[in-house]
Amino acid sequence: MVYRVNKLLSLSSRKNVSGPSVSDDDEEARDVLNEVTWDVVSTFLPIGGAGGRGNVPKSVLLIASLVRVYLGGSNTNTPNPTKELELGGRILDVGCGDGLMYDLLGPGPEGWYEGLDVSTGMLSRARLGRDDGVWGVGKIQDYEGEGGRDVVLFNGSWQYIGEDDRGRVMGKCKELLGRGGKLVISHYNGRGFVEEEKAKNPGVVRGLMPTRGEIEEEGREEWEGWKVREWKDEEKVFWVVLERDDVARQLSGSQHPSPTSYYSRNLYALPIPKSFNPPPGHFSRGKLQDGDKCCLPPAYWKAIQANDVEVPWVVRISRIDDEKDVYREGGMELRTMKRVNKPVVIKGPRDMVGERDSVLGSPLDFRSGSQYVYLPSWMFRALSLRPGSCVRVDLVRGPVRKGGLVKLRPLTFKHRDAEGDDGIETGRGEDFLKIQDHQSVLETELKHYSTITPGAVIGFVYNGRRYHFEVMETWTGGGREGGGNRKSKEGVRAMDADVRVEFTRVKTV
Repeated sequence: MVYRVNKLLSLSSRKNVSGPSVSDDDEEARDVLNEVTWDVVSTFLPIGGAGGRGNVPKSVLLIASLVRVYLGGSNTNTPNPTKELELGGRILDVGCGDGLMYDLLGPGPEGWYEGLDVSTGMLSRARLGRDDGVWGVGKIQDYEGEGGRDVVLFNGSWQYIGEDDRGRVMGKCKELLGRGGKLVISHYNGRGFVEEEKAKNPGVVRGLMPTRGEIEEEGREEWEGWKVREWKDEEKVFWVVLERDDVARQLSGSQHPSPTSYYSRNLYALPIPKSFNPPPGHFSRGKLQDGDKCCLPPAYWKAIQANDVEVPWVVRISRIDDEKDVYREGGMELRTMKRVNKPVVIKGPRDMVGERDSVLGSPLDFRSGSQYVYLPSWMFRALSLRPGSCVRVDLVRGPVRKGGLVKLRPLTFKHRDAEGDDGIETGRGEDFLKIQDHQSVLETELKHYSTITPGAVIGFVYNGRRYHFEVMETWTGGGREGGGNRKSKEGVRAMDADVRVEFTRVKTV
């Protein structure tokens, strides 16, 4: 519920206003009391979203910032109703109240927010002016919605779930969370506030915030199979972030060097957002979709430093396929969704979807969350990934051979409405070949690719149009001519290499 609710309850207690009480054994009566209580409280709340609330407490902003990171957005403590969750983050907000978290998270066209509350009065307030959200009435343990959520959030609502119900609730959360999803239990006024409110309003406040000892204690059924990922227990704010223990072991199991890799992890792939665009003056400024750069967790930077890896740093992103590669880590199996014909969310012509098992790339920076990697759209298509698919990311050991020759096939799409992810018009292959000195233009643009992978469809923007090219072949050294030069199936390094380009006939798809 929103932070004003507890203030209203506290005020009634200080005025010695005693509300109705019910027996602990009368579950139906408790439910009626809870619904009536929040229906009444909802009439005191302001209308108009976060902007109509005045100053939102810092603790509420901190919690929203925490949740935003796990939904694939940026970390900011400012209310942001400007479509932060355009990466496809999916959240179920349990005890959503009048929709405060919706306003602070700002779900975008690909983000999915669903609020759940027992009070129809609260939900009527929540629906006002929030057409992108989905709002449902009921208790979490009876909820029948689909799974695959990135976050299930109890912000200021956990204490209204009775101790006897928490086992069912935690079981339901396991069903609702997708692989790598997080359960967030938080309170914007802290543990002590909840303890005071339970003493004053035992008929409404049914439980307390969990302690770390309770969660980690063996034999506690409701916490069985959960692992603490983050913990904050201060006077004015409380939160705990939990993930399924089997998933935690799977994602942390493959960090040891191998003959071909300095460092390797299984990560969840997300589209690289526009907010990651480097500052003016950076070489990759404006080239997030027209290069091979990806955003990695800080652990990869530590591995580079620890192993004194020489520039250029190269990573290999490999699809984990249900039908082929099931990784067993920590005694568990890590599976992801099967190859799809057309990736969801990643826009573009279906003919740009490839059949690669892996692609080469290079780091843009090291600021992603510990379980995520952000990739340009062409990598999603080349590997036939969905946002949230699991990939294996290896920091490549040993040099990737310099490229000498790259054969490209310009592409023309029959449907001219095939725009890129950023809305830039798609150019025709024939028109590109009419550009004066087009070969030099392309060789200049290829400098934004530290590596080039055969079988992928890459692109670049010139004069307001994005031209696409299928990488037909990559050759090391000087191409087919010259001793020791050979065709490379994995790809070649373009950085610090003198790469020539040859074009094949334009293909219309």
